Amino acid sequence: MNILKRNQFSLLMSFILMGLSGQLLAQSPQQTRTDFSDGELENFVEVVKVQQKGQLEMAEAIQSEGLDVNAFNQILQAKQDPEAEVSKEDEVKFRAASQKVKAIQQGLQSKVMKKINDTGLGMNTYTQIAQAYQQDAEVQKKVNTILADN
Repeated sequence: MNILKRNQFSLLMSFILMGLSGQLLAQSPQQTRTDFSDGELENFVEVVKVQQKGQLEMAEAIQSEGLDVNAFNQILQAKQDPEAEVSKEDEVKFRAASQKVKAIQQGLQSKVMKKINDTGLGMNTYTQIAQAYQQDAEVQKKVNTILADN
């Protein structure tokens, strides 16, 4: 069960990292396709694995600068609030970590696009599965089962 929760969280974070969350949320729920083949879902999971590896690299980059991921996220949120204060030491760590994360994200985006193309999934189908994962319990269950089996 712990693995499933971790994979669900990783999958959600993958969508956010790839910038799909806004695109997915902008689409209407009536448009959600759910009739994906096992092969399409397996290919989707292959893409997710690439994203998860990138997430791990980003977490390691953040930690290498002396921050944990939660602290990094808190500083990121604090930067949105003009009244929030961040120590100079944390600001320096955050900037260094941000640069590393940005570089990893750029590389990750091309790796993900390559994997989408290599699997034959296509961006449209990938996006449809991602949307269905967020909106349909049965698709979630199928994807999580494939993730757990890998």
